[in-house]
Amino acid sequence: MAKSTLFYQSDEAAKILESVGYNNEFIEKVKILIQKKEINKNPENQLIEDIACLVFLEFYLENFSTKHEIDKLKSIISKTWAKMSKNAKYEALKIDFGQNIKSIILEAIKP
Repeated sequence: MAKSTLFYQSDEAAKILESVGYNNEFIEKVKILIQKKEINKNPENQLIEDIACLVFLEFYLENFSTKHEIDKLKSIISKTWAKMSKNAKYEALKIDFGQNIKSIILEAIKP
């Protein structure tokens, strides 16, 4: 998602939260979460990113793989993997992927 989209979404969320009475501290926290700032420094942000990555891998990757060439798919998996915490990577490897997808993932995450 483009950064400008994330900023737009966080600004819209801030307007809504402000209109229903949330304080500035809470609103700023929500904006940081939406903008995906400080992912590696903030456990809440990392958790949200881990969840998004795991959901993508478990529920969307297989269908996604039918629409993209192998090299593009490996690149996407590699970028997804880089965003994940060590625990999320461990959990991702437990997902019951088909053999073809599993081999593509293992290729993509090779150091």
